[in-house]
Amino acid sequence: MKTQHPVFMRIHLQRPGQRGYDISQTDKDSPFYNNIFAKGSPYVAAIENADVQLGRFIHYLKESGKWDETVFIITSDHGQSIIGWHPLFDESTWRTPLLFVGAGIAKNSVLPYFEHTDIAPTIIGILGRDIPQINGGSGHFINAMLINGNKHAAYSEYIKALNSQIKEYSYLKAEMMMKSLSNIRLLNAIALLDNSASGASFYHQDRVQEWYKAGTTEQLIKTNDTVLEKMRKLLNDN
Repeated sequence: MKTQHPVFMRIHLQRPGQRGYDISQTDKDSPFYNNIFAKGSPYVAAIENADVQLGRFIHYLKESGKWDETVFIITSDHGQSIIGWHPLFDESTWRTPLLFVGAGIAKNSVLPYFEHTDIAPTIIGILGRDIPQINGGSGHFINAMLINGNKHAAYSEYIKALNSQIKEYSYLKAEMMMKSLSNIRLLNAIALLDNSASGASFYHQDRVQEWYKAGTTEQLIKTNDTVLEKMRKLLNDN
């Protein structure tokens, strides 16, 4: 920072996430078992240390005269479960902190919704560059946080929908597996769930590199809804 003038910087603090994982692996004798916020928690200590480092960085920007031309974005790559780490189906891990502050950013403004896929195009928009658009999958420039931004912009909730779909799919599939112990015919249906040759297969997290095959993001979500409806009907009929 003292010798260069970067246009963009990304800083990732891994320690809080690692401490959350460490707590998730503790046994029942641990004082932090099932509670990352318990007294003396190493996760809390890591978060507090992150706050200290953030304070040092902001102090330097202000002392060096760079603060007035800086936009600061504070977020995380995932939330944190009370039991530690970020298990896929714990909905508390779907919400993450997000704060925009600095040059051109409206003060005391609360966004109704924001998705991780919107972060990159929003950064590009703030930098005044052209924003790529690929069927909604690349996210959107959410300029509502700007002083002169559109406060009534529509928000896409693709990630929220996909998270909910993936969770339901996994639970329905598990239920089908259990029922197949007494009804072997369900095994054919289970085998077809991930088989793209079946016509409409479910796009879950392990097939993320194939999501583009669905077409648009809206079509992907619609395909998943169709598969989920078939799964519900199969379970109801069997």
